[in-house]
Amino acid sequence: MAKSFDELGKRGQVSRLKSTALDLLAQYPVDIRELKLINHGFNTTFAVSASDGSKYALRINTNSLRDEAEMNAEVAWVSALSAETDLRVPTPQTTKGGAQIAEAWSEPLNRKARGVLYSWLPGKNAGIPLAPATAEAMGRATRTMHEHAAGFQMPAGAGLKPIKDVMFGYEYQIDRHMPDLDHSLFHKVVNEGNRLVKKLNSAALIPIHYDLHMWNVKWMRGKLSVFDFDDTILGTPVMDAYVTLFYIRISPNAEEIEEAYWRGLGSAPAELGVTPEEFEWLVASRAPLLVNEFYKNNTAGFSELAPKYAKVTETRLKHFSDTGRFDPRVATMQG
Repeated sequence: MAKSFDELGKRGQVSRLKSTALDLLAQYPVDIRELKLINHGFNTTFAVSASDGSKYALRINTNSLRDEAEMNAEVAWVSALSAETDLRVPTPQTTKGGAQIAEAWSEPLNRKARGVLYSWLPGKNAGIPLAPATAEAMGRATRTMHEHAAGFQMPAGAGLKPIKDVMFGYEYQIDRHMPDLDHSLFHKVVNEGNRLVKKLNSAALIPIHYDLHMWNVKWMRGKLSVFDFDDTILGTPVMDAYVTLFYIRISPNAEEIEEAYWRGLGSAPAELGVTPEEFEWLVASRAPLLVNEFYKNNTAGFSELAPKYAKVTETRLKHFSDTGRFDPRVATMQG
């Protein structure tokens, strides 16, 4: 009997998803020359080279549960950012039928899969180590998105939702997989994060990226490009900031990088509706979400990494509990 998608390794999963990618790409007026994997994680992205020399990125929503209205909102906002600001973002492509989202039955996923074909952005992912100039540009880009979002009108058929809680509305699954963790600590961080999300959701909400980090930006010749808007939600500016800070604090020179980011953003936590202490709780609350995602998605390799990442996260949260600052450098996957 053939293995199910969840039982396959990375190579097997990607091999099966290529048929889904081709079915989605068939809906676009693109003569495909080559299909190459970029990333197979929460979602799956292929680089698409066309016979005329043009290049694109096809994202398949492998694990994402975004509905059609949310995806319509994503491509509408990205299109508007491209047309109405100086921010460098990818351009959603249009299918032969005039849509910006393709849909096809996926045998490996055993459901309909949605995909978006974006224009290709030049440059390399910023990654680690992050330079202060890049961090400052990330702050400026975030401010540009917030300023634009404040006046952006969603088209018909498009809509975003605020997050229900810091777990993105997903069931907390960590305790049954890792019973030996200090779950009282995890739950304390989640509960405090949820309290703050509820507080923030009572304010005026705008579209925010909600996943802007150094692997979702490219840096080329001193210019920043922003991509991967799949987590776009209705939120407040501080929500973007705490997500970004969660990641950039991995940098060896995190203090310098963080200062550059705030300089680019042109704001501080207190100006964004939270105290410095509350901001640290929000940063820390991102950690349980990511552990939970290791257990809830079906991407090959994630389940094997999950126990170690859970223990690393426990060490980080204990340090946060002792010091009041979330510093991911206290424990790493390489340590």
